[in-house]
Amino acid sequence: MPDTASTDGPPSFEDQFSEDDVELRIYGTILQTREPTTASAIAERAECDPKTARKYLSWFGELGIVIRHDGHPATYERNNAYFEWRRINQLVATDKGTQ
Repeated sequence: MPDTASTDGPPSFEDQFSEDDVELRIYGTILQTREPTTASAIAERAECDPKTARKYLSWFGELGIVIRHDGHPATYERNNAYFEWRRINQLVATDKGTQ
């Protein structure tokens, strides 16, 4: 019988990125994060050092992938506008390739 469990929302964090390098684990964790989250919490989910997470989160912020919210501690969230822009660019590129 098919699995009828709801597929709404982000996938589980359980071993989702265990085979990936730390950059991809942090990136994947950001993709699943739906609200501002501390670097320490992201590091815990990505199974890396918080200092490493902060380094990558800073870089992702420069790229526009995440939004950094100042505070104590600072929090980070996925920048949905970036992913919408990226998807539109992919669709335009695909459309140009079919003409």
